[in-house]
Amino acid sequence: MRPKLLLLTGCFLCAGLAVSAQESTIVKLLNDQLKKEKPMREPGEEIAIVQPFRIDEQHVLSVEFSDNDPYWNRQRLTRLEVPLNQISSIVKDINVLFESENKAVKQTVVVTDSTGKAQAPQVDYTGLFFTQICKERDNAEFRDKMVKAFRKAGYTIGCVHWYD
Repeated sequence: MRPKLLLLTGCFLCAGLAVSAQESTIVKLLNDQLKKEKPMREPGEEIAIVQPFRIDEQHVLSVEFSDNDPYWNRQRLTRLEVPLNQISSIVKDINVLFESENKAVKQTVVVTDSTGKAQAPQVDYTGLFFTQICKERDNAEFRDKMVKAFRKAGYTIGCVHWYD
């Protein structure tokens, strides 16, 4: 009885590691693409990555970045979070984004004015997770790798629109 239990436990652990490895692939693809696009940004379009893409133990994808709002002379710190099992598709229009059908994307924004005073965090729930990946054209290969990595991690996502 004991060898069967050990074998079964080993199988579950290996399956968990495989999913974890694929989730790491998702994170690596996103962070590599964001890094690749950094030199393509025009002055005034820059973003600073405060926390690169990561997936936590609860399988929540997150990223945190800051950018300047030149129109209002303020800085925004934005954190996006979405459970992987709530992502239904990857889309590209002006930006590559993940869609969630039930507003599962948590967006937390802290605005700091020109005097350095931070406002209270503003938390919204939306169906769109904007990745800030927006510069490279003809990058359907990136989309295909993302869909494949999600599938290997146990999540099925679609792609209806991919516009350059």
